[in-house]
Amino acid sequence: MVDIRGEGSPGLPALERVRAKWSAVSIFAVAGSSEPDVILQAMRAGANEFFAWSTADESSSGAMEAGLHGALGRIAERLVGARDDDAGTKAEIARLHAATGILVDPHSAIGVAAGRARRGDAGVPMIALATAHPSKFPEAVERATGVRPELPAHLAGLYDRPERCQTLPNDLAAVMRYIRGAVDTGNRTKGAA
Repeated sequence: MVDIRGEGSPGLPALERVRAKWSAVSIFAVAGSSEPDVILQAMRAGANEFFAWSTADESSSGAMEAGLHGALGRIAERLVGARDDDAGTKAEIARLHAATGILVDPHSAIGVAAGRARRGDAGVPMIALATAHPSKFPEAVERATGVRPELPAHLAGLYDRPERCQTLPNDLAAVMRYIRGAVDTGNRTKGAA
């Protein structure tokens, strides 16, 4: 979904970049005008759908809300979701390992399984981003594959390191002060070494 505000809007170039990079993606343009030239600009830039609303007339807020709900419903029709249980997750971890030799964490395995289950056109590449390193869930990965994932070299000895915990008040300024202090201390320590 992209907001189009007419000529010079950052939404139009953004829409063009998205369309150029991902030609198969559905783009829904929203604008405060139903002028034909605005609709034409959006469609030429790559929008598949268009919704116009007006903030000038308070009485149109109900119509705007109804129209926006209808538009969001059309978007939702294009979205799909999936889930998996523990057995399915374990099976996907094992399947991926057997097929590729790659170990994945349970969350990443669910993402891949969901993508495979809901994939439309097999000719369109599927990209799944890993959400964690498999060593974050060593028992689950080992149960699925028989292989216990090792920690990356930069985390070697992680479980032997002291755990630190600091309770802070529910206050953004206090949290920011704490982080700045920790970063400053870390930088001084590195500079002194």
